[in-house]
Amino acid sequence: MSSTQVPLEFSGHKHLRQLLTLSLLSGRQIIVKNIRANHSNPGLLPYEVNLLQLIEKVTNGCQISISKTGTRVVFKPGIIDANEGVEVIHECSLDRNITYYLEVICLLGVFGKTQMSVTLQGNTDDYIDQSVDSFSRALNFILD
Repeated sequence: MSSTQVPLEFSGHKHLRQLLTLSLLSGRQIIVKNIRANHSNPGLLPYEVNLLQLIEKVTNGCQISISKTGTRVVFKPGIIDANEGVEVIHECSLDRNITYYLEVICLLGVFGKTQMSVTLQGNTDDYIDQSVDSFSRALNFILD
């Protein structure tokens, strides 16, 4: 990342996964502010913090700064490198399906510097996210 590039700024919690993924792929620093600022429970939710922890595990040099209230995140991307030969084991938040995390990991794995081995543990079905089985079938269809 060039030190002269100004961080890209976004507002709100929607599309946080996509913003983090694209930041990593482009090497651009992002600032996400006003995360649920007007809600009764402002800031990042536990599963979003958990996703940030997973991203830290599969990258090298990633820097994440979360404000005290959790309503602002500064994300400086690192290199997508899960230390080849070392399996990353991550306990996902039970608030979301494993597919919530898997969608990010699959994209990062394609563009990673080394082969990625990740084991996700947690909820495999909920009413919000696509099921793990249908995600697996769709991914196999795309890769065939």
